[in-house]
Amino acid sequence: MVLSRTKKRLLIITGSIILVLMILLISLNIILSRQADSFIREKLSEIDTTSYNIDFKKVSVNIFSRTVKIYNISIKPSDSALE
Repeated sequence: MVLSRTKKRLLIITGSIILVLMILLISLNIILSRQADSFIREKLSEIDTTSYNIDFKKVSVNIFSRTVKIYNISIKPSDSALE
């Protein structure tokens, strides 16, 4: 199948736009994940948790599905609560 010059240019431009949008979306997901991680850790540190410690490993944000996942949440009693 032979494509005309204008169709080739249109395909190249469309493909380039899609590629740039995908790169921007992945970058935005990474940036939002980092911001969500620091925001959640900050809010957890503001809570008065003298009897237990809350921690997590990682936060993942997905713009397409509009979800936020928090991995490996651990809630442990503090040393003062055990005594």
